Amino acid sequence: MLATAGVVLELIVLGPDGSPAPDVAVSCTWGPAALVLSDGEGRATLPSTCREATCMRGGLLPGQVVLGQGTSTCALGWPVILRGTVAVPEPNREQAYQVIAREDGRWQAAGSAPLTGGRFRLDALRPGAYRLDVARTDGWTCSTELGPLEAGEHETALTWRDPSPVTGLVRDAKGRPFRKVRMQIAYADGAPGATRCAPDRNALDVVSDGEGRFTARVDPGREFRIEAHPAWQPATVELDSRGATRPPP
Repeated sequence: MLATAGVVLELIVLGPDGSPAPDVAVSCTWGPAALVLSDGEGRATLPSTCREATCMRGGLLPGQVVLGQGTSTCALGWPVILRGTVAVPEPNREQAYQVIAREDGRWQAAGSAPLTGGRFRLDALRPGAYRLDVARTDGWTCSTELGPLEAGEHETALTWRDPSPVTGLVRDAKGRPFRKVRMQIAYADGAPGATRCAPDRNALDVVSDGEGRFTARVDPGREFRIEAHPAWQPATVELDSRGATRPPP
């Protein structure tokens, strides 16, 4: 049962070790705007019409609590701190790099940091399984699965591969150059935890020109196959050169 009007709600902020935490910012996240600091005993009071609250302190994971009758608790947590290195080509004004952390099964970023001097640092991530994306402003991204991470500091070295251009020709069922065909790139499954590079989802599609020719950017570290989108079948794709890269089975 929620507190009645005119009565303040009290909560106690707990640190990651379970002890009362003073000088922690506590805000109402559902109800009237309110922001207070916990006192020396970790106690904070909020208006009686506040329904949910968040407690926050720099360097720790924030806590969230649904407020009810009596004294509630809001617990801070130890974060995952992730730092590491990435060997990339020298950045310029048009090509900057950013490292983005994504939790397993989630598209929304859990944190991001610029890549400076080949190094990055991500703070205040919650424990979980993560994928790190090294994204360049031209849309090329290299992703590495890190797996489960417990609270604490972790160091990792990520891999970056520049794209390789591949050119080719698309023909229709009668062997004629096929213009304005949308292409798609299929990669063979790599080993678990291996780095995978590709354009981001917002990059422009690969489309054959007026003479049926196209240029695609591919990950040179993975086997691939380039084919016409099903909407343009039947079509045959002829690559000018595969180099050392073989198509997946």
